[in-house]
Amino acid sequence: MLALHLACSLAFVYILFSLVEYTTHRWLMHRMKIARAVGLQFLKDLVKNHMSLHHKRGYDHEGHEEDDHLSHILIAAACVGMPMVPIVWLIDPFTVYIGAVFSAVYSVGWWLVHLEMHRKEGRFFARNAIFRFLERRHQLHHSYPNTNYNVVLPLWDWLLGTYHVTERQPRKVSRATAN
Repeated sequence: MLALHLACSLAFVYILFSLVEYTTHRWLMHRMKIARAVGLQFLKDLVKNHMSLHHKRGYDHEGHEEDDHLSHILIAAACVGMPMVPIVWLIDPFTVYIGAVFSAVYSVGWWLVHLEMHRKEGRFFARNAIFRFLERRHQLHHSYPNTNYNVVLPLWDWLLGTYHVTERQPRKVSRATAN
C-alpha cells in the first residue's frame, strides 16, 4: 500500500512541478508587464536577464557567466508553488513530504541539465536520448520563445498547446514525379 501511495504522490508531484516550471518560465521569466505589475525588483531583473541576455546571446554560452540567477528562478518558482502546499497538506500530508524531497532533487537536476544544454560540458547524461530530446526542445524555445517553456518536465507544453516541433523539411520532388 505504501508503494502505491508513493507512486501516486510522485505522479501528482510530477504534474504539479511541471505546471510550476511552465508557469514560472512562461509568465514570470518572459513577461516584463507582469514583473512591473507585481513590483518586485528581483522579478524585473529575472525577466531582463532572461530575455535580454539569455535569449539574445547564441544558444551556446561557453565562456559566459550564467545569465539566469538560480536564486531568482527558485524564488519565482516558490512564489508559484508555495500557495499550493496548504491545499495539498489538507488532502495528503505525505505528498507534501514527497514534494519537498522532489523539489530539492528537481532544482539541482534542472540546473545541471539547463547548464549542460547551453555549455556542453560533457556531463554523464549528455549523450542520453532523453537529454537530447529535451535539449532539442529547448533549442526550439530559443528560436521560438513563445513555445516549449518546460525545460525538463514537458507535460504542460503539450496540454496548453505551446509545444513546438521542428518544421519538416520540404520533400525534394524529382523531375520524374513533378511532370
